[in-house]
Amino acid sequence: MTLSKQDTSYFDPFTNKKYIPFVIEPSIGLSRLVLAALSNAYTIEGEGETARTVLKFDPKVAPIKV
Repeated sequence: MTLSKQDTSYFDPFTNKKYIPFVIEPSIGLSRLVLAALSNAYTIEGEGETARTVLKFDPKVAPIKV
């Protein structure tokens, strides 16, 4: 806030308190891309007690070609 000269504080109307958020979330990066690929690759096969979680990468991003 000192360098940007903009107020980035947040006022919570429920608690009537003003605070400064301290979490900085990057817009893009390797970890975000890997997380997106992993979360997209998980599928559930079967139903009921025989259901299992399987990791299936799309052939475009698979590490090896089979």
